[in-house]
Amino acid sequence: MKKMIGLLFMIILSSYSFCQETLQTVAERGNTFLVPQAEGVSLGVGRSMASGQSSFLGWRHNSGAPYGYIDTYDGGAPFVLQPFTGRVGIGATMPNETLQIGNSNNGYNHKIAIPGMYNFENLKIGQFGNGASAIEFVNHVDMLSSYGIKLTTDVDDALGFQIKYAPVVSSYSQLVYRPGLILTSDGNVGIGTTSPNNTQGWQKVLDLHGDVNAKLLVTSNSVKTGIFSHNIWGAAAGRIGTESAHPLYLMAGYGNDAVAILPNGNVGIGSKEPGSYKLAVEGTIGARKIKVTQEAWADYVFDSSYQLPSLSHVETFIKENKHLPEIPSAAEVKKDGLDLGDNQVVLLKKIEELTLYIIQQNKKMEQMEKRMTEMEAKQSK
Repeated sequence: MKKMIGLLFMIILSSYSFCQETLQTVAERGNTFLVPQAEGVSLGVGRSMASGQSSFLGWRHNSGAPYGYIDTYDGGAPFVLQPFTGRVGIGATMPNETLQIGNSNNGYNHKIAIPGMYNFENLKIGQFGNGASAIEFVNHVDMLSSYGIKLTTDVDDALGFQIKYAPVVSSYSQLVYRPGLILTSDGNVGIGTTSPNNTQGWQKVLDLHGDVNAKLLVTSNSVKTGIFSHNIWGAAAGRIGTESAHPLYLMAGYGNDAVAILPNGNVGIGSKEPGSYKLAVEGTIGARKIKVTQEAWADYVFDSSYQLPSLSHVETFIKENKHLPEIPSAAEVKKDGLDLGDNQVVLLKKIEELTLYIIQQNKKMEQMEKRMTEMEAKQSK
């Protein structure tokens, strides 16, 4: 029995001596070392660099919970695997999520990058600056050029969620992202601007902005309707209308087409069919003042060359037609309507003719009074 114990002791001692020699030989030979029990490490395998830097792969204990660890003694970013929590950290010493890249409050440029096929196309997810989280899509147009789309929240640019775009360029460093769409932190929406204009204090605003022009286009397979502002086209103005050959209806209440604007410019109020009229109104028009312009007016009646119809001629016409000369009949007005401008000219003409008739009658009465006065004077002698 004593011999068996002695033999076992000799085997253990020989094994320990062999391990020590092996570690020493390895350390001298290859800068690769085994750490049986370093501080906070159960087992580690590492490599020492000529520069004095070193790294190791090992298992550490932290508050009683073991986890896998790849680290560098020069302070580089570690890779951490926590088997009992299922968490993985890249550049994170104590990951708080299933996958965490980088430590909190330590750096702001951690990303996941997935390169594409051509030139500089890629997909990146991560931090693009301090307070600038983003997903960036860079896709190729051809073998030499690509464009970019970025979904981002950038506190240094604007408060809210943005979709930005970068036009086609030939290298990644040339990508310049411009405002596409933003949902601001107060719920307003901007397209082409990072600060939707809400100086009037509306509860919600949609601001479609362009430096020179901007247009909101609503289309179906056949109808195209646009709302746009333009600084220089025709004249600086805002416009709304159909760009296809269709009428534009303005509704007051769903389905109630109150105003119709036809492609030829004719307008109907209360009617979709203004016909040949520039403005057709189905109903009563109330106005404080209406101004009608006319090229011709009836002042020619007072010209000395004007032939005033005789009263007997007028009397005959009235008996035959039951209305004044040049005045439309009731049947004509019912059928064709009444032209206010032309009717005013004719009515003025009749008033002026009537004035001339009165002047003529007044002259005749003055002559009769003069004759009667002369006859009375002769009779009194």
